[in-house]
Amino acid sequence: MTAKLDPDHQVAVWAVRYCLGRMTHVVGSCVEWLIWVWPDLNEDARSTIKRDIEEAFGEDDRDRERLNGAIGYKRLGMDMDRREWARVRKLWSSP
Repeated sequence: MTAKLDPDHQVAVWAVRYCLGRMTHVVGSCVEWLIWVWPDLNEDARSTIKRDIEEAFGEDDRDRERLNGAIGYKRLGMDMDRREWARVRKLWSSP
């Protein structure tokens, strides 16, 4: 049986998916909001968000390797956007 996300928690997943890869102020706003609501999200929402962000980091790593310092599309956006998403990653990476 597939886990079903609560509608309120689905909105968190959708917000993250919308913001991943954006290169505007919305990234920082989304990250701040996500860090704030993280303790209140159910496990299904957390695991989905974690999976989406980890996959985006993997794609971004490949993009950066392929570009080798050149300008071009990167899955997480610009360096400053990637740094913002790294802040979220600390939610599950810290001891």
